[in-house]
Amino acid sequence: VVGILDYGLAKVADLKIKYVISPAVSYGSPITFVEELNPGPEKMSEAILRMVPSVDDKIENVDGKTIYSGIIQVVKFIHKRICLQNGSWVRCFGRLTWPRISELIISNFLSKVVPEDASKLADFQKIIDHTSEFEAALKEMMFISASDNKDARLSNFAENVEVHFASRKKTEILAKARNLLLQCDFAVPQESTGKDPICKNDGMAVDSSEHVVDLLFMSESGTINM
Repeated sequence: VVGILDYGLAKVADLKIKYVISPAVSYGSPITFVEELNPGPEKMSEAILRMVPSVDDKIENVDGKTIYSGIIQVVKFIHKRICLQNGSWVRCFGRLTWPRISELIISNFLSKVVPEDASKLADFQKIIDHTSEFEAALKEMMFISASDNKDARLSNFAENVEVHFASRKKTEILAKARNLLLQCDFAVPQESTGKDPICKNDGMAVDSSEHVVDLLFMSESGTINM
């Protein structure tokens, strides 16, 4: 009621993101997790989740299954050992961490494995399937909402792979076109130029006729920054 639970879990969540989730997603090779139980006095035991560097292929060369299974192990540990299988606590912990976890996975894995060749788009289906299974497991543990589509951040990204592929190709084509323009030595016809001066970075006015040309497919004029 007074926010003590949110405050306490927030501190734990920050530490988990920094020391567990981020290395598991950003590390050169995937990390595996091993849970150990150390018996203590009066039937009490201490649970330890150890991070073990894997000798598997680098993240860029995997289908996400290794990364997802590692995070599932972490969430299961949190569900059982930290939140004591309390559904409301797990949901609270998920709200504190899932936006950052999903952003790490997208920026460090999913966005990097978007195919560069249209013929390989079909191969991306395996990643889509593993991503969907991963989020389904998180929903089962109540770590993310089963009804709020906004929590399906990874599935939404993966299923729109064609959009991301087209966006990457557009960026590449525009970059190549700009490089070609910069390599060309051409003169702009006087009748195609404007008369209003433009300013350089130092504030000095220059003749805009040296920079402004009519675009081929639009009536407006554009500037090429050299």
